[in-house]
Amino acid sequence: MARTISVSEAKNAFSAVLDWAVNNNEAVIIDVRGKPKGVVLPYSQYIEYEALKEQVKPQENMSVQ
Repeated sequence: MARTISVSEAKNAFSAVLDWAVNNNEAVIIDVRGKPKGVVLPYSQYIEYEALKEQVKPQENMSVQ
């Protein structure tokens, strides 16, 4: 499960946040005033995300017609 931290925590310990995400192979959600604003992902998860986006694009184009 993804971990959520405040933007100030992320700012003060970014290297540790990145290490945690990579070592646990999980996302870290960054929130600002209690609202999610960004995510730190291990690079391997980012690559998977990009591949999935590319798979969805052709399907979206077909449904628009």
